[in-house]
Amino acid sequence: MPKPLRGIFRKRRKLLDHLFRASIESLLEWMRARLDLPDGHLAAIAAVLTFGDYPGFHPHFHVRPASGLVDRDGLFHVLPAASIEPLAERFRQRFIATLLDEKLISEKKARQSLGWTHSGFSSSERGGRREE
Repeated sequence: MPKPLRGIFRKRRKLLDHLFRASIESLLEWMRARLDLPDGHLAAIAAVLTFGDYPGFHPHFHVRPASGLVDRDGLFHVLPAASIEPLAERFRQRFIATLLDEKLISEKKARQSLGWTHSGFSSSERGGRREE
């Protein structure tokens, strides 16, 4: 999460649920679109954390999704390899919209956040999997 937005959550920890829901909903939408499986079900392990490598408040999350979705008949559909940049952007858009809807940031701040070249939302690759 970009540093300028972290303070929103420092004294409102219950709002971290927005971060979690935005991430899972974005992931599910992206996977459903990639697999053309609108009713696909996601299996994942996810956690919201508020600390990092350095001292200080650093809200972020870790998600370990299965490598595909399960359809209504219980069949597993493997997601083809692809860049996750569209997923990261989908999440950023959803997250900023949520903050705006909840009146936690102004329209001006939302536009600024969406215009940042380096969004502050990042992903890392560990063990061959991508993490948002």
